[in-house]
Amino acid sequence: MRHYWLDLPGPVWFSGADIYARFVAAAEGPSVAVELGAWKGRSTCFMGVEIANSGKPIAFFTVDTWGGSAGETGYEDADLAGGKLFDVFRANIGPVADVVKPIQADTVEAAARFADGSIDFLYIDASHTYRGVMRDLAAWFPKVRTGGTLAGDDWCNEQGGELGVRHAVIDFFGRHAKDVVVLPGSQPNPDWLQWSIVKGPEMEPTGGPARAGRGLGRLIVRTARRCVRQLRRSPPGTREGQ
Repeated sequence: MRHYWLDLPGPVWFSGADIYARFVAAAEGPSVAVELGAWKGRSTCFMGVEIANSGKPIAFFTVDTWGGSAGETGYEDADLAGGKLFDVFRANIGPVADVVKPIQADTVEAAARFADGSIDFLYIDASHTYRGVMRDLAAWFPKVRTGGTLAGDDWCNEQGGELGVRHAVIDFFGRHAKDVVVLPGSQPNPDWLQWSIVKGPEMEPTGGPARAGRGLGRLIVRTARRCVRQLRRSPPGTREGQ
């Protein structure tokens, strides 16, 4: 099946295609993938085609309220204002609907539907605020198996003058923040940085502000300039969902 995610109307904000593709390529046996935040389904369509083309038994769930994110800027959209966001999403995923399992719910409430240790790949791209990302991490971290991957978008997204995603990820993982890998976004948005971490067997997140040691310092230094460059090129609050 030919990829069509770039052909969908609207801004091309999805930047996690490389991360999605790597997960599918590495998947062995039955696997579970979950994305939090779908918007109009650009990311969902990409993953759907990857799974369909692979022929692998990957169960793929996408979670969203399809009602926007309260308290965040950059969400002005006619389909959202008209209550048509979910309808547009369903139309866009039509060619891959057989391999997509949408869950229309609050992300934290949806986490209760999954058993602990049942998810192989989790991509977080729902709320972009510090509180929202911490909330999603706390709810979903137990659901990811040891050796599974947690990843997300918006490392440089700014809401209310704060890099909420970056700060939440660093604080949540605490001393394990040194294991967070910061990656370029996929084309056409290489400057929109992604983050990724493999869940270790003894990983115990702090769930709150904490010192992460020298590794954290190197992580911040390594990405700060790239974040500044990206923020200068993108308007504050730009949605990097789908």
